[in-house]
Amino acid sequence: MAYQFSNQTKANAFFTKTGTTDVYKIAGVNGVQTNAENFHTAVVGLLTVVGKQSDVASGSGRTISQDLEESP
Repeated sequence: MAYQFSNQTKANAFFTKTGTTDVYKIAGVNGVQTNAENFHTAVVGLLTVVGKQSDVASGSGRTISQDLEESP
């Protein structure tokens, strides 16, 4: 029995709060997005709305998980 990754990807954006080790996650970010500049702009834009744009300076990224399925 062989397995493969399913086409559905799930992702969370994360950023580390400046001056701490606290990591915040934003669920539901598009896992297919391949342009890191667009991803960073979107995260900073979202955090700017809530006054947390300076927290991105210490690090940000994306965690992607994919489900396995039996291959045909």
